[in-house]
Amino acid sequence: MSEPWMNGTASLNGQAGPTGNVQDELLQLNLEMKNLNYNNKYAKYHGDKLIGDKVAPKGFIANLENSLDDFRRILRPENFPAIGKVLIRALGGHGLDMKAGAPLVGALSNDSNRRRKLLDDGVKTKYNKMLHPPLTYLGDAFQYRQADGKFNNVLIPHLGQAGAPYAKTVPSKTRPLGALPDPGDLFDRLMARQDGGRNSQSGLSAMLIYHATIIIHDIFRTNDKDKNISDSSSYLDLSPLYGYTPEMQRKVRDGKYKLGLLKPDTFAEDRLLRQPPGVCIYLVMYNRYHNYAATQLRRINENGRFSVPDKYQGTKTEALARRYSKNAESKQFIDDCKEYNRAWKAYQAREPPIDADKRKLAQELQHIAQDKSLNTEQKKHKREETIEKRKAEALADFEHSDEYTEFRRCEQKMEGHISQDNLKARYREKIKDDRNVFEKDRRDFEAGYDAAWDKLDDDLFNTARLITCGMYVQISVHDYLRALMGFHQYNTNFTLDPRMDIDHKSVSRGIGNQVTVEFNLLYRFHCAITQKDEAYTETFMKTKMDMPEPKNLPLDQFISKMAAAAGYAQEKPEPCEITFGLTHDDQLRPDDTHNFQRNSFTGLFDDQQMINALTSAMDDPISNFGPRNIPQCLKPVEIMGIMQARKWEVGTLNDFRDFFNMPRHESFESVTGNVEIQNALRDLYEHPDKIELYPGIFCESDEDMGMDPGPSDVDSALWAAIFSDAITLVRSDRFYTVDWNTNSLTSWGMKEVTEDNDICKSSVFHRLLQRAFPGWFPYDSVRFFHPFYTSQQNALFAEQQGYASDFRFKPAAKDRVSEKPLFNVAESTPRKPRKPVYLCDVSKISEILADRTGAFVHPALNDMKNFPNEIQEAFGSGNAGHMLPHAPNPADRIHEDTAAIKAYLTDLMRYIVKRESIVMNNTTFQLDATRDFAIPVTTRYVADFLGFGHLVIGEKYPNAPHSENEIYQHITNCHVFLSYNADETKLMKRRKAFKSSIKFLYDLTLYGNISEASKWKVSQAFFGRKRDNPMTELGFEVAQHVLKHERSPYRAAAILVFVGLHTAYNSVLAFTSVLHTFIKEMYDHANSSNPPSQDAKWMKVQELALRDDAESSKKLSKIVAEAELTSIRLPIIRTALKDHTFDGFSVTEGDTVILDLYRANVEAFEAARLEGRPSNDSSFVNHTASITEQFADYNPKKLASMSVTAMIKTIAQMKNARRGHDAQGRLKKVDIDASDEGYSNFMAPMRMQRVSRQVDLTEENTDYVYTKDTLRPATDTYLTAEWDEFVPFPNTWKIRFDGFGKSNYSKDGERFGALKLPKINEDALAAPPFYQPQGVSQYGGSFADIACVCNTPGKECHCKDAVKEKEAGKDGSAPAPKKQLQVEREMALSTGCGVGK
Repeated sequence: MSEPWMNGTASLNGQAGPTGNVQDELLQLNLEMKNLNYNNKYAKYHGDKLIGDKVAPKGFIANLENSLDDFRRILRPENFPAIGKVLIRALGGHGLDMKAGAPLVGALSNDSNRRRKLLDDGVKTKYNKMLHPPLTYLGDAFQYRQADGKFNNVLIPHLGQAGAPYAKTVPSKTRPLGALPDPGDLFDRLMARQDGGRNSQSGLSAMLIYHATIIIHDIFRTNDKDKNISDSSSYLDLSPLYGYTPEMQRKVRDGKYKLGLLKPDTFAEDRLLRQPPGVCIYLVMYNRYHNYAATQLRRINENGRFSVPDKYQGTKTEALARRYSKNAESKQFIDDCKEYNRAWKAYQAREPPIDADKRKLAQELQHIAQDKSLNTEQKKHKREETIEKRKAEALADFEHSDEYTEFRRCEQKMEGHISQDNLKARYREKIKDDRNVFEKDRRDFEAGYDAAWDKLDDDLFNTARLITCGMYVQISVHDYLRALMGFHQYNTNFTLDPRMDIDHKSVSRGIGNQVTVEFNLLYRFHCAITQKDEAYTETFMKTKMDMPEPKNLPLDQFISKMAAAAGYAQEKPEPCEITFGLTHDDQLRPDDTHNFQRNSFTGLFDDQQMINALTSAMDDPISNFGPRNIPQCLKPVEIMGIMQARKWEVGTLNDFRDFFNMPRHESFESVTGNVEIQNALRDLYEHPDKIELYPGIFCESDEDMGMDPGPSDVDSALWAAIFSDAITLVRSDRFYTVDWNTNSLTSWGMKEVTEDNDICKSSVFHRLLQRAFPGWFPYDSVRFFHPFYTSQQNALFAEQQGYASDFRFKPAAKDRVSEKPLFNVAESTPRKPRKPVYLCDVSKISEILADRTGAFVHPALNDMKNFPNEIQEAFGSGNAGHMLPHAPNPADRIHEDTAAIKAYLTDLMRYIVKRESIVMNNTTFQLDATRDFAIPVTTRYVADFLGFGHLVIGEKYPNAPHSENEIYQHITNCHVFLSYNADETKLMKRRKAFKSSIKFLYDLTLYGNISEASKWKVSQAFFGRKRDNPMTELGFEVAQHVLKHERSPYRAAAILVFVGLHTAYNSVLAFTSVLHTFIKEMYDHANSSNPPSQDAKWMKVQELALRDDAESSKKLSKIVAEAELTSIRLPIIRTALKDHTFDGFSVTEGDTVILDLYRANVEAFEAARLEGRPSNDSSFVNHTASITEQFADYNPKKLASMSVTAMIKTIAQMKNARRGHDAQGRLKKVDIDASDEGYSNFMAPMRMQRVSRQVDLTEENTDYVYTKDTLRPATDTYLTAEWDEFVPFPNTWKIRFDGFGKSNYSKDGERFGALKLPKINEDALAAPPFYQPQGVSQYGGSFADIACVCNTPGKECHCKDAVKEKEAGKDGSAPAPKKQLQVEREMALSTGCGVGK
């Protein structure tokens, strides 16, 4: 029986199927399928177009259709407003309005080509705005330079690190000769200096070579055992000063005082002891500069980053007592703390080892080491015996001293404050529960104290290092590179500054560097060694290295002698004990420029010796770069260099030129124009292609064998490579590019090292000299024009380029041989600064200021060339001492209309307050009392007084040409230059500003009241300018009186401009200082646990200010005047033009006389208080004494005093005048302590006390070391608004007030409760964000490569070995390795002598 599907009754799916012979049909279908041709008509039905990726059509037609569709969509009516906005902005030159154009972009279709391009460009632009990946990271490991150069490139942290192998720049393509020339023959025929040598005619001095030597030893330090390794980093990080390992850095740091300093005159690199002394003096200067920078950073304390939390302030014992004692706010506790601090300082100054004893011990040990009668074991025994003996003697002597006894007494008293009975309640409870809990809290506090001071030390040190390295690289760019490129011979400050902010995508920067073997060879500037230094080197080799005939020393003997010297160096002293030079005896002679010994008291080298050596080097011309000019005593050194170059398989000279895209030498004639060198090269190498890079690169020269550097590097491969490498060294360093900013260096540090293009054509080296040797050089010494040139060459360039008036020199004669002009530069020669005559006695100061004999003159008037010609004529040309004041006639004196002037000032000040005040809320206003009040007020009244008020923009004259800030800047420029200047590095800049500003003010004054007063009365009536205020009227009257004595309006204008300046002399300073004194006193009352008994003076000032009677005005003036006398610390300076004897003291011609008015007045007030008598005006001396007192027809001091009192009165009328919030409300004043010696600039204060104490303990005459005579008085200086420079006058200080009226500072029952500052828990202040302790970021976080400290050079690390702390268990398992604390680990060092983990 057949199945249903076989007869067609059903289908496979159960449905009825087709009738007929289905099988035949299916067979036929199978045949058709087998014979199916895919190229037939069915192929077009295959596939599914809907599932494919959408592809935009291409081609001209498709693009045209796409563009037409874009235009149709954009040109819809709803888009017309947006189109109009875009067109208007574009046609107006303001670019595309992206906001208005957004709807137009949105109208484009998803398939629009223009939409796609806009998206692509937008993503690309925004992506390229960022660095990928970032180059700057947070944490000490990245913010500061590491000792070994690690982390310069965070992503390749070992790139350029100390201990890395040299890189190789140039591929070796040329096949060398099979038998290369003998290195000795190469030296003899191509390199050896002939008798007499060849001096360069470039004018460059040995100072350039000394700087090059520092650079060379900074980036190249080939490892003694593996010549492929460089022990130092590949960055310009001053490793000769700081060292290239943490251990080397530790040895040069002055860690005892925790102030970020280096030990006095100490540097790390002992290889430089074999160099001429000038090289070591360079490092001494950088050492002093570092210490100066660290000191200034601590004084400024930008944003609080260089201070410890309040609870850690003071000594550790004092901090402990403050924390735990219940009596911490009592007067007795405060007195005990002061007593303890005095005793502690005296103890520290006397504590052994005394520096003098250390020096003597070092000399004893040196004698032992050099004693040839002792063997090694005997030397060791005698060393140990001597050290122990001296140590015991010093300790015994100290324990019997008064300082020791007093300190122990005070220490016991302080410990008594933290005994159990005197503890705060919460700590007594801890002791009751568990004594160990309290002891642990104390240990934790002490650990936190140490960590906080360690962090301060590290932050100061590392930031000062960044600043010092910044000065180093600035000198390298703006002095060294400019000198090599020859730009100083032109009147331009142009230089190739590698740090330019070029598009980082096309020219990378800050990505790291690795030094190469080729540049190791190129930086051998032995041919430029001066003849003086050649003689020194020969003598050094003879006397210090036992080489009797250096010029004829065979290589093997040289190597033996060097090995012997290296063996002796194994017992070398600490870096702070190292001396340099030739003969080392105990006698120190300032005229000896070869023997540099440390002073046994200070540890410093002698300034006079170093100055003599530097001055000699500055006038010592370098030798010619080029062939046959290397000192013959360096023959073994050059032979080893040639041999090493061959070992490194360095490419040939032509390979090197190929790499730098320079034409190959096709003949020996193209290498050099000198026939003898051509023949020597031909004899030695046979073909130019075979000339080795070293010494071949130094053979490229002219016919006279010269290849001195210059503006062009077209022909010389040496200079092309040197300039390229200089650019690379700086640009590849992250700290000189990406992180070259105020965040890294601070605002002050950045300004300190930034070049000034208007001073010395951007040279900055003079700053290093002035910081290292304060007061030695005249600030306008011609040697500063470019210290890498000789003084004669500098004088010639200054004469030719129009700078002669800026420097001290005079034309002399002509050189008989060269016909070059010669100059007398004696006035530019550095001299030891004489200590000034320091006066702080009211009677003596008054006697100086009242002198009418011409014996004393303001220093500015002693150098009249800084003034315009008209002022020079008015004040007398030449010696200002001949300018005697005329006798004043009291009948002729001008008496201003006091009431009218006061009314004028009051109206002016109220207008300024309304104009400048900022509304903080409905009742509170903020005003910058200095910048937006005192400065505009002073500017206005000076301008009106001199008669050009109509030229200053204001309410009456909105279209005037000058702003108030512009006028005040000119006034300030004059005052700053004429005031006591504590920073000599700024004097050239300030003189330039003064000359411009005094001329500007003179011109305005000439056409102001002087012009009006010069007219006939008829002309004044019809054509004169209206005098619309009492101040202009007063100035006009003064101008008339001046013209009575000086008929020439030009000279009369010169006199009046000085009278005008004197009316504003110190006005802003006086107002700010007085107001700050008053308000500070209120805050002291509010926030002190023991407020003063007397009420704050400000309350009395406000009471008087709200009254209008004459008596109140008189009392107010007296209070302000007294506050002014004792709040301004700005000395007056005079120069003695002849010998003069006063009652009890005498002055010698040339002496600088410093009049410390502040100290004199403070002592006078204190004397009056102790004697119980009232103070009166005759007891004090006014700070406004000035050179204009000679013009007796009008006393401008009174106007200055009236203006200060009026400004104080206006502020006092404000309701609840108080400080602004946070840093804006703190007057940024920096106290500069008095100093007795110049070296106090770069020594810790406690070290200075040790020096003073040591001097007291000796019986020798130590006046040449230290005297207690004041060198610089204590002064107050202020920071600019950007905190980037010290200036004598304040710039900004914000206060707040609640309108005008009677003040009420009371709150919560306290008289000054509203001024009480909120107190935050002291432990919270020692945690982020208030204080950031050192954490894992100090080591680089997860970027760090950690190694155990036991990983010492040449030894294995055993920290991972199993440590058996207990017996093994029954299971026989090994105990776990001993864990190390974080402090027991440090970053791995790859210095070629250890294996990093």
